[in-house]
Amino acid sequence: MKKQWLGAVPVILSAFFFVASAVASPPVIAVSFPGSVLFFDYQKKGMEEAADKYNLSLLFEQAEWNAQHQLTQIEQFIQKKVDAILLCAVDNEKVLPAVDMANEAGIPLITFTNVLGNSPDGALDGVITFVGTHEVKLGRLLGEMAEKMIGNSAADIVLIEGAENTAPQKMRSQGIYEIVAGHSNWKIIYRKAIEGWTKEGAAAAMEDFLETGQPVDLVICHWHAAAVAVADTLEQMGYKDKLPIVTLEFSRELKPYILQGKVDMTSNYSVSSVGFTAVEAACQYLAGEKLPPFIEAEVITVSKENAGVQIPMF
Repeated sequence: MKKQWLGAVPVILSAFFFVASAVASPPVIAVSFPGSVLFFDYQKKGMEEAADKYNLSLLFEQAEWNAQHQLTQIEQFIQKKVDAILLCAVDNEKVLPAVDMANEAGIPLITFTNVLGNSPDGALDGVITFVGTHEVKLGRLLGEMAEKMIGNSAADIVLIEGAENTAPQKMRSQGIYEIVAGHSNWKIIYRKAIEGWTKEGAAAAMEDFLETGQPVDLVICHWHAAAVAVADTLEQMGYKDKLPIVTLEFSRELKPYILQGKVDMTSNYSVSSVGFTAVEAACQYLAGEKLPPFIEAEVITVSKENAGVQIPMF
């Protein structure tokens, strides 16, 4: 499918919501985040910008990384008779009942960032559209970054993953392993899923590995803060050799690590724009527009060579 990305909404859409707001209360769009991390703070900012532009009311909740808690939030949204629900799932399988719940209530459901179901492009019956990235592609991109760092040399690899059973954790690792499978002399010798995607958890995992004394040739991280934690842990524990580190996401915290060569490569897309586009997609659907099943964010690779240029960060 041809990528759809952040296009301008037709003037008629703005007019629709302007006229609607003159005769009724603004539409209410409910948003459920899986937990509280900096990444989602920036998506929330993008959503608020869209709400201001299209005269919408947003209702935010976060599920504290608990699937049942998130389903309870969906029930509460339905009871409040919101006009649309935006869902970033804690668990792509355990939160699946949200689809039937929303559909039975006649409330459109849009997913963003984390898919529901097992399709990496978010396609799922009962979901209007998915706004975000293709997580298996991101995993493959991490594998390709590894190839750029170590070529086809024999390599023992450490893998620091996101929270267990989240769609990004499972699908990113799937993509990584697809690339690793093409190198018979590569081996992932240690992998750790970090509850809550915390920087502290990533640091503890790297420290635990280093204390084993095993040799390592490369560290792959699922997200930006893990790469920062790994680089800091290496320095604090007196690790002398240059150890390549590749990751995903480009944050303000990570930028100096890239520029100084402490972390070698990452990916980037506009996190706030995904939030903006998710709300925009809800507006389009409520205005009667047909949406594609996947609105895909454009991802670029960032290294020391281009980290200093103007790139959207969070």
